[in-house]
Amino acid sequence: GQTADPLGAEGGKFRHGRFLHARLASGEIGSDTLILNTAAKRQMAKRKKGILLGAVADDMTGATDLCNTLVASGMRTVQMIDVPEKGMVVPDADAVVVALKSRNTQAIRAVRKSLKAMDWLKSAGAKQYFFKYCSTFDSTDEGNIGPVTDALMDALEADFTIVCPAFPETGRT
Repeated sequence: GQTADPLGAEGGKFRHGRFLHARLASGEIGSDTLILNTAAKRQMAKRKKGILLGAVADDMTGATDLCNTLVASGMRTVQMIDVPEKGMVVPDADAVVVALKSRNTQAIRAVRKSLKAMDWLKSAGAKQYFFKYCSTFDSTDEGNIGPVTDALMDALEADFTIVCPAFPETGRT
């Protein structure tokens, strides 16, 4: 069957395809799933350096799930535990996932930590960004997924985002 091409291998640039959006909306794939076709994998292999995807994850388990999915899709992926120190050498990888402990903390703390991680990913040269939040939506009673999403969107000057609280491969739908 046809696969999503998030790298835009045919055009050599990023694009938001209707096909990927439709698969996300239908629940066929989760927000943490990237399916790369052979041409996209070849394009990644030719790339010299630079982080294609910078991700902020609200907990270690979610970060590891995301890393596993990215590696299975052919991306060289590094997981960082907490926000790296300024000046730290940027890993030579296609994706860098920053694992935080922000899932069960107060919203203001989660926002601060997530913005710090996003700033580090920006300074490391990430080209696209992803917020991996808990797909079971069981964070704090007040909730921090919405406030963190809003803060990251503001920091990226994003007009919209896709929210998909599911990961069908693990039975979380």
